[in-house]
Amino acid sequence: IKEKDITMDEQLSFTKIQMELAKELNKPLTLHCVKAYALMLELLGEVFGKNGSHPPGIVLHSFSGPADLVPKFAKFNCYFSIGPLVCNSRKTQEALISVLKLRDKPLMLETDSPDQFQSPTAEKNKWLQDSLDENLIQLPEVRTIGTGKEKKKLNEPAWVPFLCHAASRVVDGEMSCDEICKLTSEN
Repeated sequence: IKEKDITMDEQLSFTKIQMELAKELNKPLTLHCVKAYALMLELLGEVFGKNGSHPPGIVLHSFSGPADLVPKFAKFNCYFSIGPLVCNSRKTQEALISVLKLRDKPLMLETDSPDQFQSPTAEKNKWLQDSLDENLIQLPEVRTIGTGKEKKKLNEPAWVPFLCHAASRVVDGEMSCDEICKLTSEN
């Protein structure tokens, strides 16, 4: 949910219909929320009940919400899909730490392909560079799409190991890259 070309009321209405359909058909649900986390929690409560859960699961795509809301979303059987912002967004890093404190550790990783490319050699990601070689992280070739001013670096699933490494560094060794990889693969 994000205020853009479609009003917030329209987005909430369509999102509620999707939630109700997922509930009726007992199917997993994927949600993307930007700066409207309280509204999303309220809507989840309306559809699934204040203490309800959605057994098939709800994936919060590219989650970068506040860490203190992680336990509230988790009550609805949400999985937190963390993307490239984990490399340099303190808020996303705090959300990751909060997710890993939950008993079930409902973590997923995503590249948000083709968006949100994070260059491992960018200055803002320097904190990750030192340990790439020692952990034998094989980085894919950086590919581009478009031409001229429209040319941009392509983010793709091949970058997930880099995100796994970043997540491991964020939690400062509490979980290794291999452990995070195993956990997210199982989720």
